[in-house]
Amino acid sequence: MALIKKILDRWRPVTYYEELAETGLLENYISEHLREKFESDDDFRNEILYLLMKHSKEPLPVVEELYLDKLCQSLSYFLEYTEQWRKQ
Repeated sequence: MALIKKILDRWRPVTYYEELAETGLLENYISEHLREKFESDDDFRNEILYLLMKHSKEPLPVVEELYLDKLCQSLSYFLEYTEQWRKQ
């Protein structure tokens, strides 16, 4: 299964967003032209974040902040869910 995914990834066409990510212009393009869609559409946001992470040569604060926020939410849920066992 992993081999098929690698083959398909290699032969699929490069998207416009991937080209922008490779040149380092995707973050600026999204903030100028597609900010509303980025903020409202979760699937689109996840696709863009994946491309930013995949093609970035250095850490991006935008991506790090969003993933840290998701981590905090998950940990908060975990602490809330396990509170009854921690009190015993």
